[in-house]
Amino acid sequence: MAKPIKKTASVFTRVSPELKNQAEDVLDKLQIPMSTALSMFLQQVVEQQGILLKSSFIINH
Repeated sequence: MAKPIKKTASVFTRVSPELKNQAEDVLDKLQIPMSTALSMFLQQVVEQQGILLKSSFIINH
């Protein structure tokens, strides 16, 4: 019998507590969960085949 394919995978990383807190503050204002933001970043890495640094912002006021 074939094993079911996992729909998610875990990613563990270490960052400074200050960076994590600052990122959480920004993401909370944007109402984007950290996991969603990281998935968005990884999707862009795959699509661009690299890390694209450009000025494009989502701002929630």
